Amino acid sequence: MGERMRKQDVTLKDISRVLNVSSTTVHRALYGKEGISSDLRKKIIQTANEMGYRLNYAASSMKRKTNRIAVILPTRKESGSMYFIHLWKGYRDYLSEISSLNIVADEFEVEEEEEQIQILKGIADNGGEAYQGILTFAYTRMPEVIVQYTRLTAKNIPVMVLDDQENDIEGLYSITPSSETLGNLCAEFLALTTSKAGTIIISGGRLNSKTHQEIKKNFQTYLHKVSSQIKVVETRPYVEKENITEVYQQFRQKFETISDIIGVFAISSRDNDELVRALTDTGCIGKFRVVGSDLYGKSAEYLKKGIFDAILYKSAYEKGCTATRILTDCMIKQIIPQKNTACPVNLIFKSNLSFYEDIINLQE
Repeated sequence: MGERMRKQDVTLKDISRVLNVSSTTVHRALYGKEGISSDLRKKIIQTANEMGYRLNYAASSMKRKTNRIAVILPTRKESGSMYFIHLWKGYRDYLSEISSLNIVADEFEVEEEEEQIQILKGIADNGGEAYQGILTFAYTRMPEVIVQYTRLTAKNIPVMVLDDQENDIEGLYSITPSSETLGNLCAEFLALTTSKAGTIIISGGRLNSKTHQEIKKNFQTYLHKVSSQIKVVETRPYVEKENITEVYQQFRQKFETISDIIGVFAISSRDNDELVRALTDTGCIGKFRVVGSDLYGKSAEYLKKGIFDAILYKSAYEKGCTATRILTDCMIKQIIPQKNTACPVNLIFKSNLSFYEDIINLQE
């Protein structure tokens, strides 16, 4: 074997000798047991990693109680079938991959932020004892939501939030929406493929959505830097339960009254169908660049037919997988994640659409 110990031969006793602690203490640290300080636990985990010790989580899971997570995500019905359904699919696929780790999920499918608040509050009111982790989604970040996050993390329950960015609450982690990149990416595409003078229409998105506001801000900032002669006009933001025909009317009114349009960007998948209907009814298909949002069957067809020039892909499936991996690693392996994690986003064109067929064909 030589002077250096092979990594696969490292044992708990080896780690205990290096740190001058008992094997029992090492076991407690590595397998998430109580009776050890957080500083010593981190030191032991770091040393074990450096020595190449590999924990057999599947075997240890057979000896401990079931770990339970609460999954609170927006409904997959109606407009949710364009984006949120992929968050659900990503989380479920990853959880299925780690089925040997004895983790089960209670699923809560909500239609609005108030429902989310009540579920989070109920879990916190019950002392948080039923769950070892929470996976949820950021709507508008109402103060009541932040209160419940704080209550849950104070009980040492890790909370993973999709499409958010949080730095202040200890124990709260996020998969970021990458708003700056999304806004800049679409603006760069339109700036490169249109004239440097004219009007670009951007949909208003959901009222009070921090993500949509940040995308719009970065989109406009980028274009203003490129050319002072590009004007960005925004449609009125929608409220969640508003009649979808209002989005159509907003687009149509802009197409009929603005003569120098060079591009359109639908910030939300909810806007795609109404944008296409307005383009069709006003005879504007092919007259200027059009960027849609989110990849699913219908948006892919718009791209294939040339109605959309590009689709903004926000990596919903990858976000669901990544969030579940980080949350379960934190629960089972005691791996403290970074506060915010980003998944790659992209623009999809007709030429590279074939690489995303698996995403388009995702089924429940």
